[in-house]
Amino acid sequence: MKQLLQYQNDFSERAIGAFTTSGGEGTEFIASGVQFASNYTTWTPEMLVGELAHEIGHYINQAADTAFTNKYEVSSNDPNAYSIDAMLGLHREGEAVDNNYVVQQEISAATGGKVNIYLAGALNVDGTSTGLQELLNAQHSFDQTEGYSTTQDMNLMIEQAMGVYAKLPGSEKPNQTYFDYYGTLSGAKAPAQAPGLASVTFTDPAATGNFTTEKEVFTSGQVETQSFSNGVISSSTLDDQFGNVNSQTNYSHNADGSYTANIYDGQGHLTGQDQFHADGSAIDYQINSNGTQTATVFNATGHETEYATFGTNGTKTQDVFFDATTGRETQENDFNADGSQVDHIFNANGTQNTAVFNAAGHETEYATFGTNGAKTQDLFYDATSGHLTQENDFNADGSQVDHIFNANGTQTAYAFNAAGHETEQATFGVNGAKTQDLFYDATSGRLTQENDFNADGSQVDHIFNANGTQTAYAFNAAGHETEQATFGANGKITQDLVFDGSTGRELQETDYNANGSGVAHIFNPDGTQTAAVFDPSGHVSEYATYGTNGKMTTDAFFDANGRETQLNEYSGNQTTVHIINADRTQTATVYNSANQETEFAQFDASGHKTDDYFYNGPTGQETEHDHYASDGSMAASIFHSDNSQDLIIYNASGQETQYDAYNSQGQLTGFTNFTYTVGGGYNAIAYGPTGYESGWADYASNGTQISTSGGTYNFTLDDGYECGADWGFTTDLGGTGYSSDYGFYI
Repeated sequence: MKQLLQYQNDFSERAIGAFTTSGGEGTEFIASGVQFASNYTTWTPEMLVGELAHEIGHYINQAADTAFTNKYEVSSNDPNAYSIDAMLGLHREGEAVDNNYVVQQEISAATGGKVNIYLAGALNVDGTSTGLQELLNAQHSFDQTEGYSTTQDMNLMIEQAMGVYAKLPGSEKPNQTYFDYYGTLSGAKAPAQAPGLASVTFTDPAATGNFTTEKEVFTSGQVETQSFSNGVISSSTLDDQFGNVNSQTNYSHNADGSYTANIYDGQGHLTGQDQFHADGSAIDYQINSNGTQTATVFNATGHETEYATFGTNGTKTQDVFFDATTGRETQENDFNADGSQVDHIFNANGTQNTAVFNAAGHETEYATFGTNGAKTQDLFYDATSGHLTQENDFNADGSQVDHIFNANGTQTAYAFNAAGHETEQATFGVNGAKTQDLFYDATSGRLTQENDFNADGSQVDHIFNANGTQTAYAFNAAGHETEQATFGANGKITQDLVFDGSTGRELQETDYNANGSGVAHIFNPDGTQTAAVFDPSGHVSEYATYGTNGKMTTDAFFDANGRETQLNEYSGNQTTVHIINADRTQTATVYNSANQETEFAQFDASGHKTDDYFYNGPTGQETEHDHYASDGSMAASIFHSDNSQDLIIYNASGQETQYDAYNSQGQLTGFTNFTYTVGGGYNAIAYGPTGYESGWADYASNGTQISTSGGTYNFTLDDGYECGADWGFTTDLGGTGYSSDYGFYI
């Protein structure tokens, strides 16, 4: 009754909650108060009061439980944590059982033995006895006989109850014994033999509540014994079914609360050491038979934060770090025998970074990985200088780009597709500017494009077609195209176009034939152009000029030695064809718009005209013939439509000296002779057909007649003939630029 009143008072002060009903079939005491099983209404009063007495026992012993736990509790990573945590839980159950027993005895005494409430844990699920009631009755009777105090009796009763409860199914997890339930409650891992528990006993020789041993016997025959000294564990031993020691753990405790557990095998070899610090953190060392070892670091809450392995020489081989909250691996350092190491950083978003160091501790590689574990970047460094030597960038689709950084500051980059085939290769100068870029067909590996970049910012791009042909483009520093060339499958150029880098205007076009010959065009700023035809050796065989309307103005032809053999001149509606012979003599033929010959001239090797013939275009009839003598004199024959003709003779100074007239039968009808004075005047004497003088006249230098006699003829000089100037039919092609621009010459 006193305990119920205490509970009522704590409830009133809100230190504890009211009795409640749990959702399951177990009755338990939790921090908020007593919870009855959902079927409590079906219980007899004796069972209800018995269960209540047990849970109230938990309630009134909270302080004692805390003190007992603080005394014996070890780290959850302690090799004996499972057994000790089970002992702590069972001790709480033992206290509750003792309280339940005391209340049972009080009620029985008060009712003269008529009312006997239930002792929780006295019956199995099937209703058979667990032996708990009989065991406690015997212990209590013994204690009274021996004259033990109430406290001693309580401690011994608790010990007996703990042994029984160890194998009972727990109220929280009926499929798990109390020993296993409490063993795992704080996170300790069960030893291999724990599930096969046959019995557990606790030793308290003076019945003071201070245990000296905890002994667990397992169905395998193994026996594990924990020994305590002054409330703390001092050692533990695991024996096989024959009593041979399998392993032993010895403890040493420090004043600050830290302690060390050294673990030995049956032969006394140290196999492990656990270091438990005052703040609750710990380090667990495992020493393997081959001389290697591992170390596991736990924080104050028992969560693993680091795991390291060591070789036989004590050198660390691996070091792994974990997030204490989530258990996620955050870092892994792998150490090689030569002193080099690889460090992995595992980021919270699932990505990771890896750094490689050589034996001297200098970084040689650094890589990053995506959330799927695929590498995203790989960097390589010169171990001595720290200089970045290579960078590989990996894309999500499996393609990648590799950069090679040379010692002189230049670099090369390689691009690969998802299948690992190279698709691009680029080089860069010391200033980081690209110097060349190559593109490849990913399937065949064939070079498809090449871009070459010059220091001044200009570049040349090559397009390599599948059929073996190619096209090249040249750009100036401003990015404007200056040239475009095409090449055949044999690598020979087929066309070359040159452009003005500022305006984009085409300046030049050269078209090449398969044999190396071709045609070169020069497009002038004024809209005119020139064209040269050259043979495979580069010799020009034809050279033509064109006006702004695109029509040809001149067309010159040359032999293999570069000698001009023909020149055609196009002017208005007239065409003049010059034929230059090997002996340097030449002819010139003039045609009208109807392609009818209107003039024909002949020249000697010195370029002087010897003969000049004029024709009526439509009829083809000769209208004039001028003959030039070697001394520079000239005779002009004029042919009239009535078949009459005139003959005019000039001296070497170009002065008319004679004029003859003939009728249609070719008969001389008269002639005039001219003589010239020093002052520039002249005299004219006319003669008849038979040579008789028919008249004369004198003229001043301005052509004014001074005196005359007779008048049969007009004595003035005749200029009615059609002869042209003294043509120089040679053609100068110098300065065209063809020999320097194209490699051919004339």
